[in-house]
Amino acid sequence: MGGGTGQLLPREAIQAFKRYVVLSMFDGTLGGYGIIAGNFFSGSVSRSAVINSILGMAMALAISSALAAYEAEKSASDEGEEDYTKNLFEVVYAYRRKRNKRVVLLSAVVAHTLSPVIPLLTALVPYFVVSDPYAASVYSLFVLTVYVFFFGVFMGAGKEANPWLNGLRYLALTFFLAFVCSLVARTV
Repeated sequence: MGGGTGQLLPREAIQAFKRYVVLSMFDGTLGGYGIIAGNFFSGSVSRSAVINSILGMAMALAISSALAAYEAEKSASDEGEEDYTKNLFEVVYAYRRKRNKRVVLLSAVVAHTLSPVIPLLTALVPYFVVSDPYAASVYSLFVLTVYVFFFGVFMGAGKEANPWLNGLRYLALTFFLAFVCSLVARTV
């Protein structure tokens, strides 16, 4: 289906999918962390305020991310258009390449739409399971911190540096965000 190699999706689609999933999940994770940490450190955690804020952010990120992915992939696809009409082999290749571009575009949009929503919805689970909204906030912040750590590990994999150390760097970023949220909550 994916161009005669037996793959469901062509290699370009898989690469675009991975790229958008990782980047968008990080956006959703850090944004959700900011919302929950801001509420937590303000001292007035409202279950409905957190849930509504996270759901609003999830919808906004999904729409924004989908549009951004569509425009970016469409632009990249249009720039790569070339005339492959010299012989039959090149015409067949051009048709297959154009079909693959549509699959890449669709997979990028779907991945970019869903991936920031996944950590945000995961962070909401404690608010439905735990009765104390402060405890739910702590659990949610923990879940999002784990997401950030593994995002850092993933980004560090394949580099010469230790991926676990990279995960710790991302944790430091998360703790810095928590510190800033606590400072802002005390001044507002």
